[in-house]
Amino acid sequence: MFNQNYPQIELTIHPITTRTRWEMVYSADLLLTPCDFGLHPRPDVESTLLTTQQPLVALPPQHSLGSRQEIQLEDLKGENLIVPFANEIFGPYARNAMAAYRKCHSQIRRIEAEDAQTGLLMVEFGKGLMLIPHHLKHRVYPHTRTVLITDPDCIFPIYAYWNRSEDNPAADLLYETLYKDFHGKKS
Repeated sequence: MFNQNYPQIELTIHPITTRTRWEMVYSADLLLTPCDFGLHPRPDVESTLLTTQQPLVALPPQHSLGSRQEIQLEDLKGENLIVPFANEIFGPYARNAMAAYRKCHSQIRRIEAEDAQTGLLMVEFGKGLMLIPHHLKHRVYPHTRTVLITDPDCIFPIYAYWNRSEDNPAADLLYETLYKDFHGKKS
């Protein structure tokens, strides 16, 4: 929609995966992420929760759950769950892993991964499975299957972070447009 309304503005989208949270925010004019940095607000950064996504589970090739359309967290009992950014205890991957742990009555093993792409590679090699947001579906490896998780308490939020210290009118306009699309008019 933004491209249709503002064809004169060229958007360039780059995945950022290996920086600290504030390096990510300050290296981009506008950052979209499933991570809530709101616990440590900064005066030069504005943020908003845009939406939430029901997660998918990325499954290794030939996994028995791969033939299903949707599953619940309790279906993961006895599995190895790969958790990227596991040290970020308030991050979405760790929160969803904890929800799976509770639903499976502690009968799930957690394997830490440095980042999401490393976790997806581990899935492809059959080391375990991983809960992912929908926008990562296009980054799974060729033989990995994805299935929808239906538990309402298992979600990936999507936040927008706008670096107000940068002089970038296009990024300002994109942030305002996203905010209006998801929340209505800003006050």
